[in-house]
Formats: sequence, C-alpha cells, structure tokens
Amino acid sequence: MEKDRVKLILICLLLLTVIFQIFSINFIPITKAICNDRHESFKKMENEIEIDFGTLFKGDSATRTITFTADINNTNKIEGYLISDNFWIELDPKKFTLKPGESINIKVTVNTSNLLPQEYKGQFHVYTTGIPSTLSYNVKVKVVERKPILNVSEKEIDFGLVAKDKTYAKRIELYNTGYSQLTGSLKSNKNWLLVSEKNFSIDQAKFESIVVTINTEGLKEQYYSGEIKIESNGGNETVTVRMKVKEAQPYLVVSPTIIDLGDVKSDEVIEKELTIKNDGDGILEGEIKTSIPWIELSEKDFRIFSGEKLSIKCKFNPIIIDIGKYKEKIILISNIGNFEVPVLINRMPFPPKLMISSDNLDFGNVEIGSMSSLSLNLWNNGEEPLKIQVNNPISWVTLSQSEFILYRNQNITLFLNINTGTEVEEKAYEDFIDIISNGGNKRIKIKVFFTEKKIVIDLQIGNKFAKINGILYELDSPPQLIKNRTFVPIRFVSEAMQAKVNWIGYPTNEVQIFFEDIIIHLWVGNNIARIEYFPQLNKNPETVTLDAPPTIINNRVLVPIRFISETFGAKVDWDKETQSINIILKVKKGS
Repeated sequence: MEKDRVKLILICLLLLTVIFQIFSINFIPITKAICNDRHESFKKMENEIEIDFGTLFKGDSATRTITFTADINNTNKIEGYLISDNFWIELDPKKFTLKPGESINIKVTVNTSNLLPQEYKGQFHVYTTGIPSTLSYNVKVKVVERKPILNVSEKEIDFGLVAKDKTYAKRIELYNTGYSQLTGSLKSNKNWLLVSEKNFSIDQAKFESIVVTINTEGLKEQYYSGEIKIESNGGNETVTVRMKVKEAQPYLVVSPTIIDLGDVKSDEVIEKELTIKNDGDGILEGEIKTSIPWIELSEKDFRIFSGEKLSIKCKFNPIIIDIGKYKEKIILISNIGNFEVPVLINRMPFPPKLMISSDNLDFGNVEIGSMSSLSLNLWNNGEEPLKIQVNNPISWVTLSQSEFILYRNQNITLFLNINTGTEVEEKAYEDFIDIISNGGNKRIKIKVFFTEKKIVIDLQIGNKFAKINGILYELDSPPQLIKNRTFVPIRFVSEAMQAKVNWIGYPTNEVQIFFEDIIIHLWVGNNIARIEYFPQLNKNPETVTLDAPPTIINNRVLVPIRFISETFGAKVDWDKETQSINIILKVKKGS
C-alpha cells in the first residue's frame, strides 16, 4: 500500500509538471507597448493607458499608433486580439501574432462623423495569451462644430472733405476666417450712406468686396457720421462712416507751363512729363486734348482729389513733321476752366546716317581664275548729304565704285568682284573693307575660299557614258580592260583634258597629242612612245616604254590611260570593285 501511495504521489507531481509546462508555453506575456512614442511596461494587470485625441471638428477623424513588442526572452509566439467598447473607436488590425522579439503597430482611429458636439470617453481592450491577459486603454475626444468667423477690413471709413451734390465710393472687404459658410446682411442707418450688397454668403477662407457709397446731394455744409451694421452667423460688426460736406473749390496747377523742345536734329521720340495738381478743396476733373499727330499723351481725362496730382507722359515724334519751327498746344479742359500748355519745337534737318544691308559677305568657294560677285546695299537714313568713301585694302577684291554721295532717302548698290588677275593660293581668305562717312563708319568682313580649277573625268569599263566635271557625255567606244590594263578612247580623254589630237594613218598609224608645252607621239601596236618638248623648255626628247601598246577597237584608237594621264600631270584612281576610273587634272592659271 505504501508503495502504491508513493507511486500515486509521483504520478500526480508528474502531471502537475506537464500542466505547468503547457501553461507556460501558451501564455507568454507582452512585455512592452509603445503609444505615441512613449514606452510603457505592462507588468501589472490593473494598468490602464489613456489616449487623448484633444479637440476635433465634427466629421473629422484622427489616428494614433500603438506598438506592441513580444518579450525576446520567451521562446514561443503569442497571439492577441483587440475589442472596442465604442463604435467611434476603430482598431486596425484586430488580431495579431508575434514571435519573441517581434513588434506590431496598431492604428487607433477616432471617427466623429456620427457624434454630437460634446466630450466623449471610451475604451478598448487588448487580450493576449500571456500574463497579464488583458490590457485596457481609455480614449478621450472633444467634438466641436465648424463655425464661420466674420472679419472686416476696415471698421472706420473717413471720406474727409467732400463736395456738395456729389457721390463718392470706397471699398471694404468681408472675410470668412472660420470653417464653414458665412452668411449675413448689411444695413445702413443713414439715407446718404449706401452699400452695394444687402446680403452676403462667403465660403471658408474667402472674402467679398462691398462698395460703400456716400451721396452728398441736398446735404448741408457740416460733419456727418453714419454706421453700417453687419450681422452674420459668424458674429456682428459695425463700420463707422464719416465725412465733411463743404462747397469745395478745386484749384488747377500745371507744371511746366510751357514745353520747349528746342532745336531737334534727331528722329528719336522725345519724352516729357506734364504734372496736373489740385491745390484746392474740391475735386478737379476734366480732359486733356491735342489735335497734333506728332504729340501722344498717356492720359485723356483726369479726376484729382484735393492735394493730389497726376503725371502725364507726353511723347513727341519729330520724324513725322517737316523741317521748320512749330508752336502747338496741349489743352486742359476742367470743371474750373481751361488751360493751354504751349509746345515749341524747331525741327532741324536730321544729320546723315549710314546704313548697310550686311557687315559680313561670304563668296564661298571660288575657283582660281573664275568670276564671282556680291552686292552690298548702302543708304542714307538722314536728311543731310551722306559722303562715303570705301577703303579697300584687299588685293583679290575690286569695287564697282569707292567714292559717292547719298542724299535724303537715297540708296546705292555696291558690287564687290573677285579679282581674277591676283596671285592667290588654294586656301581660305578673310579680310575687311572699311566704309568711312560723315554719318558713321562701317567695317565689312569679306570671306572666300579659293580652289584650284580642276578637270574631273569619270569613266567605267564597258560603259559608253562618261562624266566631265559632272556633265554626262556619250563615248564612241567605251573603256576596255585588256590584259589587266585599262584602255580609253584617246581623243575623248585628251580633248577632255584640253589637249589636241592629230591622227596620222597609213602607213605609220601614229597618234600625236599636243598638250601645253609637250607633244606625245604614239603608234598603234607599238609600246614605244616619244615625248617632245617645246624649244622654250630647253629639254631633250624622251622615249618611254609602255606596259601595253595603243590598239584599235571598233575603228577607235584606245591607249593606256595611266600613261597619258600621268604624262599630263593628272592623278588617276582605279576602283577595282566598280571598275571605275577617276582622273583629276589641275588646270594651270590662265588656261
């Protein structure tokens, strides 16, 4: 029996140990919570945390975040869920699972859409599988209505001294600085005091302008005071309006009293300023007139209060009037009478003024020995005679004329020609021509690129068409490729390079080619050629052995192209792929 009792006790202790282990694994507490950047320890079940959302407008919502962190020392995950006691407290998420050391952010949102304006207190709870198993939060919020607020730009308006039987107006602004629509009305307590609007409706953060008008018709000469009552759902305001009615008399002061432009020798517009001032008590009003087309005024009428002034810009354009002396006037017509401002001008002849069409002339590419011309327009933009002298230091440019006189509105075309007799090289040139005159000086840049005159011949094996300087010609016989040597029609190629060909038939079958200072002798079927030089060259004749002799095909003499071309001093290029021949011969000056 004793053994059985001991065995039973041991079994009970074992069961208790197992139960304790199970319980400790499944209920691991959350050791920390972070709310609004504040760390809180939740070691006691009775701890309650308060979240105060402050004041919110009805219809608004606000969100706070709470962070939970599982104890890193525990080895098992924990689970939790959240429950709100109040419909206006929203939680996201409502369930969570955390491993040791993990964190989660819980969004707590207060939604005031369905709340009345007042203070609210509520709760939500966090239940976990650990100990403590429940954590409660108190939530506070105050809900208020959005209200408009009335503000007025001016609460006092002083019109000062005003004349009898007149109307005057000023503006005030009504502002809504609240959070909902502002509505209300305006009412004057005086017959002489009027407002442009009797009712108003202003949205949030907007304003409305109200015109305040006083009418002094029938009023005595004295001080007056009135009020405009403004009543609204955003508060009430009173605007006080004051004035003094007097039989006012304005007084006109003009400065200067005369505008003397003096001797004008330029076509530029002249600007002057005319000032009108009211030195009286009333309002000075009227209009400004002139019938003179060369006078332009910035203002056509004026209305000037006591002590104020108006500046009028006057522009005078002398170019549209003839030479001579003029006396015109600007007329001021006002409610106290008229005033005339004389305008004097002595329109002199405008001095000569040199104008040119361009200060940069480019001839582009010009072949040495060829002709090229450009034009330059010059004219006198003044009225006095313009005396011109053109200084040309450029040797390769000649002018159509270098000295001349241009009168009023007269023009001339100056031609600039390339001087073909000048020794120049194949390169770019840049220089200047100076135009000197009593109406100003101009410098003209002249540019040109001289190129040597060339003859370019393009041929192709088997093609009856060839080009000379890009112009297409038809051959009697096309070029031939014979034993890897290129043969071309002797007469076509020679004459293309400005040589003369003489054919001596039977019995020698000789071809003579005359080119500049040499004579080339060729014989059909003979690979020996003879070159003779004119006596002035003082050179002995030469005998040359050809790679291949001249031949006759289709009654036309064909010769090896390379020998002929290179004897003439030409450059020969052979394109194997297209079987094309390109011959370039530089032409001597004077040829």
